[in-house]
Amino acid sequence: MRHFVTPFSAVALTSMLNKDKVYGMKTTIDIPNKLMEDALLYSGSRTKREIVVCALEEYNRRHRMTRLSNSFGKCKGFMTVSELQKMRKDS
Repeated sequence: MRHFVTPFSAVALTSMLNKDKVYGMKTTIDIPNKLMEDALLYSGSRTKREIVVCALEEYNRRHRMTRLSNSFGKCKGFMTVSELQKMRKDS
């Protein structure tokens, strides 16, 4: 299933170019009804905007967590798991 995005409006393009005044971007997308109905049911959101914002926040959070987990164990100078367990046992 394809999702179509309309070309940027003049307002959206202006706000993208004027980075100190970016408040949001208007766009039109075609979202399948079943996906939107399920999202309304599961999220408890009252508006479609809330659903889209929530979905984008979750998407970004998951990618930040993936990036963070990929660096797990690569930082030098931190205590190891065995050192942490020993410290907990000693205290």
